[in-house]
Amino acid sequence: MIAGTDPENPEFWGNMEDLDQRMVESCPIGYTLAIANKDFWDPLTDKQKENVANWLGSMNDKEMPNTNW
Repeated sequence: MIAGTDPENPEFWGNMEDLDQRMVESCPIGYTLAIANKDFWDPLTDKQKENVANWLGSMNDKEMPNTNW
């Protein structure tokens, strides 16, 4: 998650686009952060938290895929 959400990292997952599969895959990441924040969110640095939040938030102005999630 740290590498995948860091735009400076070669393993960056990339920015989300309309109808992007990454939107579907981001749901379990958000859920994990919500229910296990002591293990997955709290240990992150401020910059890492910013990267994760920016990556998750990048879907906000995009068209969402019609899925069963």
